[in-house]
Amino acid sequence: MPASVWILWTLQTVYLVRWLGQSDSSIESVPRFLAALAATCFSVWVFGWIVALAVPRNRILAFAATLAFVVFYVLLLLFHWHSGGHFDWGVIWRFRRDLLDPEVRGMAGSFVGLYSYAFVGLALAGAAVFEVASAAISRPRRPAFRWTALTLFACAAAFLTFGPRLAGDEITASLRSVRGAASLDRLVSRAAEREPYPYVRRPSGAIPSQPGSRPHVFLVAIESFNSNFVEARTGDGREYTPFFNSLIPRGVYVENFHGNSMESARGQLPLLCSLWPSMRGRVFDDYRGIRLHCLPEILGENGYRTIFDQGARYLRFEDTGRFMADNGFSVVRAAMERTAPNRREGAVWGWGLQDDVFFEEFFAFLDSEEAAAKKRDPGSDPRYFAFLATISSHFPDNQIPSAQRYLFPSTSGGKAGYGNSIYLADRYLRTFFRELRSRPYLKDSIVVLTGDHSFPAGEHGNAHSQLGFYEEVYRTPLLILWNGRLAARRVRGELWSQIDVAPTILDLLGLDVPNHFLGRSILRGFDPARDRVHLVQPYDGTYLSVLAGDLRAFRRHRRRDDLQPPARSAGATQPDRRVPGQPGDRRAPP
Repeated sequence: MPASVWILWTLQTVYLVRWLGQSDSSIESVPRFLAALAATCFSVWVFGWIVALAVPRNRILAFAATLAFVVFYVLLLLFHWHSGGHFDWGVIWRFRRDLLDPEVRGMAGSFVGLYSYAFVGLALAGAAVFEVASAAISRPRRPAFRWTALTLFACAAAFLTFGPRLAGDEITASLRSVRGAASLDRLVSRAAEREPYPYVRRPSGAIPSQPGSRPHVFLVAIESFNSNFVEARTGDGREYTPFFNSLIPRGVYVENFHGNSMESARGQLPLLCSLWPSMRGRVFDDYRGIRLHCLPEILGENGYRTIFDQGARYLRFEDTGRFMADNGFSVVRAAMERTAPNRREGAVWGWGLQDDVFFEEFFAFLDSEEAAAKKRDPGSDPRYFAFLATISSHFPDNQIPSAQRYLFPSTSGGKAGYGNSIYLADRYLRTFFRELRSRPYLKDSIVVLTGDHSFPAGEHGNAHSQLGFYEEVYRTPLLILWNGRLAARRVRGELWSQIDVAPTILDLLGLDVPNHFLGRSILRGFDPARDRVHLVQPYDGTYLSVLAGDLRAFRRHRRRDDLQPPARSAGATQPDRRVPGQPGDRRAPP
């Protein structure tokens, strides 16, 4: 037996033992678990032999190639451990344009932690000791019919990848993700040839605007906002979002509101353009030639000064800046590019600028815009539409300083870590309303509060937005505030999503203009016979979900290993309102 097999078996065993040692790990079916374990061992044995047979005869090259494969497998195991699911190569492909950026690379590797780096180091040290003692890695025992054996093992690996899903090792799972992505591309390419998209339509009569000039509009997209934490409490009775909760009685609050996908660019598109995010790639950077007529362009044509501002270092990531500039925003800002260094001190501890400082910087900028407009025309009364994308709750990348972990001081990750994150975002939201109230020229303003997407916090053993398809992956709050002009109410028993925000804003403003919006205004009422919520999870094999009026979710899972529709649709699902209050994530077994 080659040393590569023993090393992979050892790594897989260490992972399994650590998983079984978790207090919240569970095995639903022992026979099924043992069958999967046996298949995993066989798969590891196959790939270990492939490595031993494929490495060159040169001792140094053979040792280096084997070590590289060991590190690769360790990294896949670590990703599985920290995220709760197998690695999907589609993530790397979709973010390929951003991988050269040092900050993106740093954030991508920040989840592993010191313990994980130690695990890699120990694996390499053990392999080195094994090599020095026996030279078994660089000079494995190989059969005389080496190439025939390699062919047979390659055929076995192909069966594991393309055949029935048996093994649960990291290599097989990652190969299946590549196969599934390729099959999905072929499927979508055929479907895309059938008819053009999107369509231009005209609303069936706008809701008349109220007397007076049109209000300012602020659309605040709170990073990674999981609706399960709204009006929920920790185990000792503290609210996760006390300030947001206090605003609910003052506006229109939609209880069953969903992001149409699971990451920022895929949330900003439906919010601004009322279009579903794509199943493959991102519209921002993969469909640059598409001609859209989104909310900022429509409002710009109707006299608004349109501003996009994000609490980020730059807007190159996901090509956000270019997309916003091309689709109607007259001002596109990355807050940290313009924030003075002395203002940043202590306010940058992750992906970007702390939300409260971000809000202060934005309103200071808006004051300068107002002053410039008055200087050009003293009698002018400019109207502003601003899309504000916060960053502080970009979980789990943003490591909250210990002094600001108000709910769970002892932890920065896991379920409690997310609780700390969303509590902090809620706390900073007070600054937005304080700054807004302090400016008389902004007295008449519509404020729309929602999430750019949700983020699972362990509700179904998952704490990663790129895995799974449960409600918590998509469900995010929506609250619309217009003091004195919009009657407060709670919208219950209706399903709405991000594509419905832009049509609602047009109705609030009384604008009846041609558009390609796929959503419907919430003000027009819910139609259970036709209103549906469409959800896209582009990773983890790709899930396409449709939520109907009775809250049943008919899910079609385009799995890595099977892109055929399932024989039966899933049963009814209800939002999971249980919010864990202690740290620690339930992990998926190997």
